[in-house]
Amino acid sequence: MEANPPLTRIPSLPDLPFNIALQVFTDISLRRKGEDGSNRTDNDVLSVVGQSACDTVLTTLLYSRNPPLSVDGLTAARDELTSEKTLLTWISYYRGIMSNIRCMPGIEPTPEISIRAWYAYMGGIHLVLGHHILDRFVRQLVDPSYEESRPSTGVPPSLPASQRQIYVPTHAGGAHISGVLMGQKPDNQGHCISLLHMMATRNGQRVEYESESSGPRHALAWTVSVLVNGEWKGQGQASSKQV
Repeated sequence: MEANPPLTRIPSLPDLPFNIALQVFTDISLRRKGEDGSNRTDNDVLSVVGQSACDTVLTTLLYSRNPPLSVDGLTAARDELTSEKTLLTWISYYRGIMSNIRCMPGIEPTPEISIRAWYAYMGGIHLVLGHHILDRFVRQLVDPSYEESRPSTGVPPSLPASQRQIYVPTHAGGAHISGVLMGQKPDNQGHCISLLHMMATRNGQRVEYESESSGPRHALAWTVSVLVNGEWKGQGQASSKQV
């Protein structure tokens, strides 16, 4: 089996709308004290959705293999496809977008953090674009020669309209975050903030900042929170609130 198929055979990572992508790339290390993740400001809960959805795709795919697999064979094959080695290989194909994970200052992305963000991205595909889009993408990762005739776009019937409004851009033709970030690793914090404002403007979002300081006047420590449409999305700490 090919461990690393040629780049021309790697499927395109489906685009995600701005709000859901921001959630995908916000690590739980940025979660405020006392929060349990129920407010959906980081990728923890979304990663659980993505892992469950991916398990369903992989189990169905393996069930359909010919000759049929035994229970032990199916389980072993699925464990291999969901191993850290396999997941990190898939993540490496999309390092341009998957390198945009936001963690608490001083925390470097570990395999666990990267895999959580990957599953959160898969959860975003499942919830926003539909399970059939996730199904096709995962099948093409496992078997690059796989093709199917379903359309590549559509709104999933399983997602209530009230929830869809949270994730779908507010106007037609709104930019999708992976289209802008693919292959563009931010080289400094100012670039990240400029990119955030650009994406927000294109998608009709409102970005605001709340700042507070602590410590002696000669050595203030600043904590700045970012809100998108009034919803808290993350925070950073530094010796100055200027970027």
